Amino acid sequence: MSYGEITMNAKTRDHLSKGQLNQLRRDGCIPCVLYGHKVKPLSLVVDLKEFISALEQSNIINISLDKKNDVKKVLIKEIQYNHLSTSIIHADFQQIKAGEKLSVEIPIELTGEPDAIHHGARLNHVLHVLKVESLPKHFPDKLLVDVSELNLDESLTIADISFPEGVKAVNIDAGTVVAAVVPVRGADEESDDDESSQEEPEVIAKGKKEEEED
Repeated sequence: MSYGEITMNAKTRDHLSKGQLNQLRRDGCIPCVLYGHKVKPLSLVVDLKEFISALEQSNIINISLDKKNDVKKVLIKEIQYNHLSTSIIHADFQQIKAGEKLSVEIPIELTGEPDAIHHGARLNHVLHVLKVESLPKHFPDKLLVDVSELNLDESLTIADISFPEGVKAVNIDAGTVVAAVVPVRGADEESDDDESSQEEPEVIAKGKKEEEED
């Protein structure tokens, strides 16, 4: 994660009506709110393309307010999407205070391949995102979890994850399953079911023939 190396311009704004906010988005910008320490939330406007570019590189960035020397280091805390088009419509920033730990959600990526999946098993990725606490400079882009040693009917939990130095999981039970190797229905069982389904009409046909003979 590029810690605080990216700078994005932002403009302060007054309270806007719903119509004005929609126009703002049509103009290629999004409304944002900056939350700080013992100060009132600050309403902002940022360029959407610039925001997406910053987001693709890090969720910790510098914000330059009104193109002045007022630069604040922030965490991209929350992003709201349009439920129909999935486009970004709003973002919240949390100002970072030196020496203060923050909690963020980071993705979990599975690495390796259990041998069991080549012998009638399936790997289930159960938990995809995990909230962790750390100093901002220690935040990883993602958690890499090796599942290559898992055998059939075995699972990997939060307690099995090796976290980077200074990073810990929060608000989750250590026994929560991250991934598991489970059996899948075998081809033999499927063929047995097919044979059973084919035999049933023959029994019915035979019964009808016996009735006709009576």
